Amino acid sequence: MTKITNLEMGRALSKDHRIAIRRSCFGLISRTVFTPTESPLEAYRFEYPADKGEQIERLLTAPEDQLKQRINTVKTLRSDSIGNTRLEVCLSVDRRFAAAQLFRYADFLPTPVTPLVTYEGEAAQAIASLL
Repeated sequence: MTKITNLEMGRALSKDHRIAIRRSCFGLISRTVFTPTESPLEAYRFEYPADKGEQIERLLTAPEDQLKQRINTVKTLRSDSIGNTRLEVCLSVDRRFAAAQLFRYADFLPTPVTPLVTYEGEAAQAIASLL
């Protein structure tokens, strides 16, 4: 698991009004929470080859009413190969909030393919089922 502050999407996510970063122990320890439920967030980073990255891009850009159908085509977000596409996902422990953003490497730097996408409720649980 990755720290949220180490993610490319971390800065954009920290600007979301539903997310709070709580610091303790003189600012040395931080904890990120989804404020409506006070549930801590877990961060994940996955890498994919280009063809799988295109599937995930279609999933993240899908309207919410088509989300479940596209989830069935993706089946899982876990990866075991190294590729030119990286997905960053933050998920609340209670599975009521999810945020994701897809990046593609260009000149060894991750460049955003999709905007930061957030989900709540059933949509977040559907995204969580892919992990």
